[in-house]
Amino acid sequence: MFTRRFKRPATALALLACTTLPAMAETSFTVLGSGGGPIARADRSQPANLLQVNGRNIVVDAGDGLSIRLAAKRLRMGDVDDVLLSHLHFDHIGGLLAVLGQRFQTNPAKPVMIYGPPGTKALIDGMVEGMGPAMEAAYGME
Repeated sequence: MFTRRFKRPATALALLACTTLPAMAETSFTVLGSGGGPIARADRSQPANLLQVNGRNIVVDAGDGLSIRLAAKRLRMGDVDDVLLSHLHFDHIGGLLAVLGQRFQTNPAKPVMIYGPPGTKALIDGMVEGMGPAMEAAYGME
C-alpha cells in the first residue's frame, strides 16, 4: 500500500467538494488497489483509495478487494464515513456489495454516505434489494 501524508489540503480534496477543511488539516491518501480492468490479479486489488481528513475516512472508488485492504489498515466498514465513486465501471464498484453487507452484519452506529455519478442511486437500490434474502436470514443474528 502507498500512503502519503500532507500537511495541508491535497488537490484530491478539491475534487471531493464535500467539506470545507481548515488550513492545516491532517490529511493522508492511501492507494488500496490499483489493478484496473476486468481481470482479477493475485498481486493487486481493483481500484480503491482511502482519503483520511481529520479522522474522517473517505473511500474513493470501491473495487474488488476493498474490504481486505481496509482490514490491512485496521479499519472496519463501520469506520468508513463516505464512499465516493468516480464512475460506475465494475472494477470501481466490485467491492461495494461487501461494504453494504458487512455494514449490515455489524450494524455500525453511523450511516455511510455514498456519492457518485448519475446511476449511483439505482445501483445502490439494486444492491440493497439483492441483499434481501441474506438480510432475512440474518446469519443467526437477532
